[in-house]
Amino acid sequence: MRTLRQVFPKLQVSLRSTGASIFVVILLLILSTVIFLSTMNYQTTKSILQNEVGKLVQQMITLISYKLDVSLTNDVSLSSELFSDSTVLKQLSDYSLGDESISFAGGLATENTFKKYMASQPQLQSMSWIPLQDGKLVLSTERQLKREQVIDQAWFKKTVEKAGEAVWFQPHPGGIVSQNGDLLFGYSRFLSKTISGAKTDYVLVVEFQAKSLLKELTAVTITDHTQMLIVNRAGSVLLSTASSTPSSEPLAGITGDRFQSELGSFSLKEDRASNYLAYQHSPIADWYVVSKTPTSDLIKNAQSFKNWAILVSAIAFIASIIVSLFLAARIGKPLAKLRQLMQLGADGNLTGRMKVIGHNEISVVSEDFNTMLENISTMVTQSSRSALDMAHISVAMTGRVEVNVTASDNIFEAITEVAAGAEGMAAEAEKGQQVMREVKHQIEESNAVHRLMIASVQQVNDISDEGMTFLNELRQSSDSTEQIGQEAVAQTETLLQGISSIHRVLAQLIVFTKQTHILALNATIEAARAGQHGKGFHVIAMETKQLAESSRSFIQEANSLVEAVVQDVKKSAKLNHDMYEIVREQVQFAFETERVFVQVKQLMEDSQAKIFMLGEALKQVDERQGVLSESVTSIASIADQFSAISTVVAEKSRNQFVTSQALFENAKQLEHISEELERSMNKFVLK
Repeated sequence: MRTLRQVFPKLQVSLRSTGASIFVVILLLILSTVIFLSTMNYQTTKSILQNEVGKLVQQMITLISYKLDVSLTNDVSLSSELFSDSTVLKQLSDYSLGDESISFAGGLATENTFKKYMASQPQLQSMSWIPLQDGKLVLSTERQLKREQVIDQAWFKKTVEKAGEAVWFQPHPGGIVSQNGDLLFGYSRFLSKTISGAKTDYVLVVEFQAKSLLKELTAVTITDHTQMLIVNRAGSVLLSTASSTPSSEPLAGITGDRFQSELGSFSLKEDRASNYLAYQHSPIADWYVVSKTPTSDLIKNAQSFKNWAILVSAIAFIASIIVSLFLAARIGKPLAKLRQLMQLGADGNLTGRMKVIGHNEISVVSEDFNTMLENISTMVTQSSRSALDMAHISVAMTGRVEVNVTASDNIFEAITEVAAGAEGMAAEAEKGQQVMREVKHQIEESNAVHRLMIASVQQVNDISDEGMTFLNELRQSSDSTEQIGQEAVAQTETLLQGISSIHRVLAQLIVFTKQTHILALNATIEAARAGQHGKGFHVIAMETKQLAESSRSFIQEANSLVEAVVQDVKKSAKLNHDMYEIVREQVQFAFETERVFVQVKQLMEDSQAKIFMLGEALKQVDERQGVLSESVTSIASIADQFSAISTVVAEKSRNQFVTSQALFENAKQLEHISEELERSMNKFVLK
């Protein structure tokens, strides 16, 4: 980038200089102010012009909508004439009677009436009478129209519901009955009357060329690029001067709530172009007449204001350049000289001076700058002298401080050794206190053990007494048990003898039953030999035989029971004998245990006497340990105090040493600073 020094060598400034900054600031300030005011003027003019032209466009749209409503009202009046024309009503009545000749004549007359109306109004495309009742024919200029084609359509049902009100249908290619491809619109009305006793229910459908609407829309020209539209409440285009076909899609950027009021206007952006839309509601057909005008057409006359603003901005740009160059020369050149002298002063040359011309702010600054250089020169001279004095003082201070540092170091080492000895003595005293505490703890544990031993000996004596008492009772009980065991053994032997006697009796009974059984067998044999006379004897023999067998069975069972009792008695006898032996052994053991308890009691009495002697010795040791502990504590306290005093003295000696060393370093630094200051002062040029 070229600098102003290259463009204007005499100014000797660059874009980084103050003069260039003043030039740029003034240039931008004047230019921005002029451009801002011109732009505001242009925008205000454009806004006012747009609002005024918008009001004019709204008035023109209102006029076009009014003319369109008048045209639609005239179109509806056509149906009113037909509904009130008695001739037409008579023709419809004749056509509905059913007589062929009368119907043909009525239909022909109706067609002639249609032709007369269409001839008087060229915009008419078709006229049709569609009967409501089934079986009747359609009267229409469109001969291909059939009743079945339309009676189920929504517009037909709506027309019947409206009961005589006109129902308009929007422009559509071919209309709703013609189907010829032209863009048609129209309306339908329901006629219901009784004429000459005949019920006449017809729907009148009238279709018009949409070109008649376009003629009304283009009757007034707003701008060369303005489009006239007819839209419904949803914003869909029904008719446009720019297109020959209607659209079911709404205008781009149009929402359903845009056309809710009777009239209004708004701006719409479409394809990066801004358009101004004004609309007026048509209550006849419930349509909206809309004008779509480019915003640029509305503000076309404001272009002259824009050109004028550009011209003024160019003039202001040239004027700002001239003013900026003048101010840059008056301010920038002295500032550049001042900058040059300040650079020389920074390098050490204080001989330069500014020329004072005039009495403005720059001359005052120049005079103050010269005064500042003179003061700096005086200060440099004084600083040089002070640097020499400081150098001499720092050399003397360095020597004295060095001696102080050496002495402080020796004192610190001596006090450190004393403090170390005091700390060692305090440590040994602390160890002695620890030993005394352990001895005291062991004595306390010994006392506790001594008390436990006394309690244990007493418990053993008590247990020995209880054991001897229990053994005496056990011995007495064992004697009784031994006597009872002897009696039980004797009774068991007596019982065995009685059971042996029973066993012998049972053996005799078994022999007796065997003999009885043999006798019964013999009697049975004899009864059989006697024949008829021996039947009674045979019965007795059989009963005797059965009695013998039963007795033998009972005796065998009793013998088995006796054998079992014998075995149980033998076991009981063995148990009694074993128990007797155990009791004898228990009595012997009781005697031995009693002797042991007597010996234990004697030993415990001897131990108790020795334990009492041990307790007395522990009391004496405890008393002597207390005296020794107090002595060690006193020694430790004295050692701690001496150690603390030594530590404080050592710390103060250390601080003095550090202070002396820091003072020595400061003296060295002061000497170095004085040398640096002297060298710095030598750089300045004062003459």
